Amino acid sequence: MKSKAPLAMMEQIVMVLVFALAAALCLQTFVLSGKISKKTEAKNRAVTEAQNVAEIMKNGGFSEYLERYAPKQTEDKSVSFFTKDWQITGEENQAEYILNVVYTETVDLSLWQADVSLATVSGEELIRIPVAGQMEVMQNE
Repeated sequence: MKSKAPLAMMEQIVMVLVFALAAALCLQTFVLSGKISKKTEAKNRAVTEAQNVAEIMKNGGFSEYLERYAPKQTEDKSVSFFTKDWQITGEENQAEYILNVVYTETVDLSLWQADVSLATVSGEELIRIPVAGQMEVMQNE
């Protein structure tokens, strides 16, 4: 009668290979979920920061917005930089995220319009919010 040891050994090898394949797939899924989680966290934080800027601007706080967020500005655009921990920085080389506010002209001079966008340094846009409002009108008393 022949020994069944080689057959049992082959069965064990196949089981180990199946287990290794399943473990490799689980590991890839785990790594991918970590990347997706970091990207989602960055998008959520970008939404919060862009909404903060939009609300400050809509509430008439242009000077507060410029003071807090806009170290670099031109006539129609301001740029802010954030580190990977979402701290505002004036150093472009430390930046992980870039906040752009682009002003556009309106037909009515009492209205203003801007486009708030936040992107990674590599150029991937995380969020873009259009913002509009009315200029404060000074009244003479």
